[in-house]
Amino acid sequence: MNEKYQRGAVTGEVGSYKRFSSRWRWTNSLIGELVPVWVERIPDELEEGMLYINANGRTLRHLCPCGCGETITTSLHPKGWFMLFDGVSVTLDPSIGNPHLRCKSHYYIVRNQVIWCEPPAS
Repeated sequence: MNEKYQRGAVTGEVGSYKRFSSRWRWTNSLIGELVPVWVERIPDELEEGMLYINANGRTLRHLCPCGCGETITTSLHPKGWFMLFDGVSVTLDPSIGNPHLRCKSHYYIVRNQVIWCEPPAS
């Protein structure tokens, strides 16, 4: 994996995504895509590469894009994460950080693309 870091913005195939703080390190290596799937009930067994969105639009769940197999659940809230859906793709903000997982994954989902803030731990 070729990791390139810069401050202040993520650039690449998904365009430009600006963040308000320059303290974050970014990579513009895209190592995955999550396909949004709207469901009435999120299934117990998740499929890799899918971003399951509860029909009420408040809960999202996916397998960690680093490949460790951990389930990541994101609850949307006006003072926490929010989701933009343009009819085709999903963008989540702020980033999804998993310091409690062995992989320590930390990434954004921008127009269905996984944009890594830090490479996952080996």
